[in-house]
Order: sequence, then structure tokens, then C-alpha cells
Amino acid sequence: MSILDILKVITPIFLITLVGYVYRRFKKVELKPLADFIIYISAPALALAQLSMQRMELMEIASIALSAALVILGSGAIALVLFKAFKLKPPTGLYLPVMFMNSAFIGYPLTLFAFGGIGLSKAIIYDIMNAILIFTVGIYLVSKEKSRWHVFKLPFIYAAIIGLILSLTRVQLPQYIYSPLYLIGGTMIPLALFMLGCHLAQLKIVSWRFPLIATGLRIGLGLGLGLLAVWLFHLEGVTAKVVILISSLSSAITTVVLAEEYDSSPETVSSTIALSTVVSLITIVSILNWLG
Repeated sequence: MSILDILKVITPIFLITLVGYVYRRFKKVELKPLADFIIYISAPALALAQLSMQRMELMEIASIALSAALVILGSGAIALVLFKAFKLKPPTGLYLPVMFMNSAFIGYPLTLFAFGGIGLSKAIIYDIMNAILIFTVGIYLVSKEKSRWHVFKLPFIYAAIIGLILSLTRVQLPQYIYSPLYLIGGTMIPLALFMLGCHLAQLKIVSWRFPLIATGLRIGLGLGLGLLAVWLFHLEGVTAKVVILISSLSSAITTVVLAEEYDSSPETVSSTIALSTVVSLITIVSILNWLG
């Protein structure tokens, strides 16, 4: 990609996020209703509408999902080994921002602007696995109750599964169903970026040591394991680029929600999210340029 092409991709993301950041700095905004709308309405609508449009094969879907699982679980396993090898004792909550990437709030607009609708569809499949693991393995890591079933309360999962079935069976939604789904789903990306900006305005870096380590692991391990997944599963073209790009994104905003919910070092987790987001502004440009 040329510098101009990269700017076309990241400028809309940056500007909408900046609007949310500035708005939150000057005016208090209640984010929970906005988050609920995204989680329970616009994200499921986007997943169903976008996936039903594409014609994908089962092997491709499985390869993307397995790539996501390899990156997420592999990052956690390698981080555990490294922490033990260097005799570091991070809080358990720190594994969350190392393992889980911002595959929706940043991944969706990034792949849409960089690779179009087909790139977004592949990003949604990756995000399905990320969502499943964060609400099962993620909660298991930080929860005393070891709850593993929260993911089954999310309509996004069911909408995505229906969309994948329609894609595989080549069945088209009637226009009177598809059109409202497409319009509602279209609100997800700008709202998510606006909400990301609001979150960043609230996040503060309260410590440096573990957030710096976690940021390096999140982006470095994500990129390395993303490349490994592309090689292992013989991914090519846009699919390979989407897997590499999303694998190396900053930490998921959702991780601080879980850390808060289960009282697992939320300050350290939020510091990691803030720091990794800033660092990813540089790495995204570099990776996009390298991917061409």
C-alpha cells in the first residue's frame, strides 16, 4: 500500500475515535446503553447481513476460526512460560489484554476500509472465536465462580452462525429482511469507534512495568502467531492479510470490563489497553504497508 492508501484506511478510524475522545473529555456520556445497543442489536445485525452476502467455503471458515484460537491461546501459553522463565508474578488479569485483541471496535472498520466487505466478513469470523474464548476462557481465568457459559447469552453468536449457514448454503435473505438488517448493522462501526474514543478518554496509565510487557507481548506474539497460522493453514490473499492484521491489534476493551467485574487488577488491565492502543497506531501503519 502507498502512504495515501494507508491514510485512506486509518484516517476515518482516527477521526471518529477522536470525536468520541473529545466529546467524552467535555461532556459526560453514559456508555452502557450504547454498549448494549452495539452488543445486542447492531453487531448481530451486521454479522447476519454481512456474512449472508458472502460466499465462503467451510474450510475457509474453519481455517480463520482455528487461526484465531491459535493466536489467542498461544499468546496466553507463551506469556505464561515467559513469566515463569523470568520469574515475574503478574496479576492474573494481565493475561486478558495479552491474549485478546480488539477484533471488533478496531478490527471491523480497519478490515472494511482496507479490504472491503469481503475483508470485514473474514474479520467477523475471527471475532466470533475471539468472543467465544473471551467469555469462556477469559472468564475462567479471572472468575472465582469459573463461569464458562456467558457467551451463550450473546445474540451476536447466533446471528453469526445463521449468517454462516446462509453463506454456506447459498441462500439469500429476502430484500425486506436484508435491508433493515444492513441499515441497523451499518451503525455498529461508527458507534463502536465513537465508544472506543470515549473509553480512551477515561483510561489512565497508572503503572508502566507490566503494561509495557503486556503491550509488547500482545502485539509481538499476535503478529508472530498470526504469521504461523497463515503458514500452518495455508491461508492466502485477503484471508491471510486479515488474520495477520487482526492478530497484531491492541488489547480488547472488553478485557477491562471483565477485570472490573471480577476484581482482577483492572487498573493494570486498563493501563495496558491504553498503552497498546497508542502503540498500535504505529504498528498498524507498518503492517498495512508491509502487507501491501
